[in-house]
Amino acid sequence: MRNEFEIEIRRGLIGTELGSCQFFDPLPEFTKYMTTLDAPIIDVGAGAGQVTECLVDAGLKAVGIDMHRHMRPVYHVQMADGTDFPYPEDCVVMLCRPCHGAFAEQVIDQAIARKVSMVLYVGLERNVEDDLGDFLPRFKKVAIAVGLGGEAIWRMDLGKAHNRKDRRNHAVGVAGSSKRASRKAGAHA
Repeated sequence: MRNEFEIEIRRGLIGTELGSCQFFDPLPEFTKYMTTLDAPIIDVGAGAGQVTECLVDAGLKAVGIDMHRHMRPVYHVQMADGTDFPYPEDCVVMLCRPCHGAFAEQVIDQAIARKVSMVLYVGLERNVEDDLGDFLPRFKKVAIAVGLGGEAIWRMDLGKAHNRKDRRNHAVGVAGSSKRASRKAGAHA
């Protein structure tokens, strides 16, 4: 549990400017998987909004949130802290290539507390264990090669299934369960 001091420090960072990096460049496989979902998507750490825009262009209900203002936004992103955001019940919380450290786990804690339906993690195999930490066993890899960097999608179901097509099969392409190895402190994007 985070203390009040840490929460106040994070709130003070909301709206500060961030550079112009793009960490995730989605491929059609990403959109193909995402269009199987039938719930609003909150893109946490949306940056300039490229992924949020991709989702909206595909006909999905999506909102991007980020603590930092991006130098060159391409889509509207709400300034907010994903670790204490009031996620709507039954939405999908998505983390694409998050910063490493406790952030992803804190967002997942908040998503669980707010009773979202699922959490998606989009990232690199080498980072998934460090980013998801103790939550990793609750996630299942559901899609591979969804981004130019070779990213995959891991999914943790928490509530009602929101899948437009086959609610029993969430896989796109070949996907297997994650293998839990020892956490490497230095494995970053």
